Amino acid sequence: MVKKKKGRPPVIPQEFYKYDFAEKAKNENNGRLKVKLLVLEQIKKGHGYCEAAEIFDVDHTIIKQWVVRVAKEGLDGLKLKEGRGRKPKLPKDQTSKFKAAIVELQKNRSDGQRNKAKSHSAAPVRVFVYFWSSLSCN
Repeated sequence: MVKKKKGRPPVIPQEFYKYDFAEKAKNENNGRLKVKLLVLEQIKKGHGYCEAAEIFDVDHTIIKQWVVRVAKEGLDGLKLKEGRGRKPKLPKDQTSKFKAAIVELQKNRSDGQRNKAKSHSAAPVRVFVYFWSSLSCN
C-alpha cells in the first residue's frame, strides 16, 4: 500500500483534463506509451506526482514533464521524437544499395569457413615446434 504523501497538490493545466488516458491506454500497443498514459490517468484522478511515481516506479520530475508536454502538444507529445540515438553514417538513399551489395557478396562467397579452419589448424603446431626447437640444448 502506498502512503499518501503530504505536500502541495499538483498544478495541472485545464487542457490536461480533456483526454481519456485510460481508454487510450487500452488500445495502445507500445508498452512505454501505455505506462505514460496510465500514469497520467492516475494524476488526472487526483493522485500526486510522488504517489504516482512510487506506484509506477518512475521519477516524479518525469511525470511533471509528461503533464506539461500533454498540455502543450497533446498526446503526440508523449511519443518518442525522431532524432534520438546515433545517426547513421550511410545516407538513406545509399542504404538499400549497400544491403543489396552485401547480399550479392554473400551469395558469391566461396566456402570461406572451411578454408579458414584448415589454414589456421596448422599454425599452432608450427608455433609449438618452433618453441620446442628453441628449447633444445644443441
